[in-house]
Parts: sequence; structure tokens; C-alpha cells
Amino acid sequence: MSNVELNNYSYAQAHIDKEILHDVNGALFPFDKKLKNIGVNLSGGADSALGTSILCELITKYKTKTKITVITNVRCWKTRPWQEPIALDVYNKICEMFPDVHIERVLNYIAPELEDGSIGKIQQLGKSGDRIITSSFNTYIQHTKKLEKIYAFITHNPVDENFTCDYNDQPSDRYWTKNKIDKIQNCPQIDQFENLIRPWMILQKNFIIETYLKKGWIELFKKTRSCEGDFTHIDYINYKHNVTPLQTCGKCFWCAERQWAWEKANNEF
Repeated sequence: MSNVELNNYSYAQAHIDKEILHDVNGALFPFDKKLKNIGVNLSGGADSALGTSILCELITKYKTKTKITVITNVRCWKTRPWQEPIALDVYNKICEMFPDVHIERVLNYIAPELEDGSIGKIQQLGKSGDRIITSSFNTYIQHTKKLEKIYAFITHNPVDENFTCDYNDQPSDRYWTKNKIDKIQNCPQIDQFENLIRPWMILQKNFIIETYLKKGWIELFKKTRSCEGDFTHIDYINYKHNVTPLQTCGKCFWCAERQWAWEKANNEF
């Protein structure tokens, strides 16, 4: 069973209402046309940029007038000052692509001391400090903005013997099988308790790239960044956006995944 088939199976076995499911490049994507206010986690990466654009496309197609609040969590803002302006570039490009969709933006700056979750009692909660802060900020924005759902766009790890990565830093919780889905007896993409929707979580990065290619959204893709690796070679103290040369490390999991997905998608496109 392919990841796209597994994605669609997940909705079917949980008996998700077909009225809220839409075909995106062969994969089902949940969006209830009755929603009036939704939140979207937009990092500046390829996954969230595509997901936000798909939502805008559906809102435009069905004229739902759904409002989107983009939530950008700014991590490592002292040592990686490019993250915030890259996320802004992506946001501006999406606004340009979908001028009729109401989109606003809120920022959440993660304290550098919380990045590794090593402070005091935080470790006892079983999550890193930054994940606790992003989760609580989502809840806060959901309450203050009266958001009915929040979308988060994380993908499945590559399942391909040709995928290699020099660093052992890939997420350990991004694997799904039919047996795993059958055991939980619900739809992992839709968390009813948290009002959280994660449409890409059973789909791999090559699906994301293929969708960019098929929709002709490569200019948007070019504005995204995936690298989370070594940045010591970049003059981050004097960094100026679109002026200071900004390379990728080419070694971290996120770089390897993006390169693998680009090559695989172009071979199949």
C-alpha cells in the first residue's frame, strides 16, 4: 500500500464525512467548507507553505470566506535570524497568490533557553521546551481568535532504501502503517480533542514536491527553506536578509529529505 493509499484508507476506516474531504493530487485532504476561522502553523518550510496554499485554493474555489490566522513560531531567532524573514517571504507570496483570501499573521518567539527542553521541570513533561511553548501558544491563539480548527503540516519520514542521511537526526515518530492505523481505531490526521488537523502526516515529502510541480507553484517552493543543520559558517551576527549569502548544510535530515524528494518527484513527474 502506497502512502497516498494509506492516507486515504485512514479516512475511510474512521468513516470521516466525505463532504469534508477533497482530492489533492490523488490524496484526500480535510477541509470543512462550513469553517469560518481556522489557524495554520506556517514555518517557512515547504510542507506548511503548500498546505496553507491548498487551504487558500479551496477557500477561493468554494467561496467560503473562511479566515486564516497564520501562526509562525520563530525558533533560534538569535542564531538563525533568517527564519523569521523567510517565513514572511512565504506568507507574502501566498497572499499574492490568493488576494481574495483573508489572511492575518501572528508571531511567537521561542526563548532560546527552551530550544532543547533542558530547563528544570520541563523534562518531566516529556516534551522539549519549544514544543510545550508552541502547543500552548496554539491554544492561546485558538482561544483569543476563536479558531475552529488549527492545521499543522508535518510529513511522513521517507520509506525508501535509496534515502540516506549522514546525521541521525530524523524524527522518530513520523512512521505509519496500516496495522498502526487499525490499532488506534480513529483517524490520526484529525485530532478531535485538540481540534488539530495534520493532512500530510501519512504522506512523504516527494508527494509535497510533486504537488508543487503539478500546480505550477515552484516560485513559492523556492522561497521555502528546510535546512536545520550546521550554520556556523554563516555570519549570523551581521546577517541581512537577501544580502548575506545563505547556503544549506546539505547534511542534516531535512536537507537530505528535501533533496531526495526533489529527485524522486522530478523522476515521476
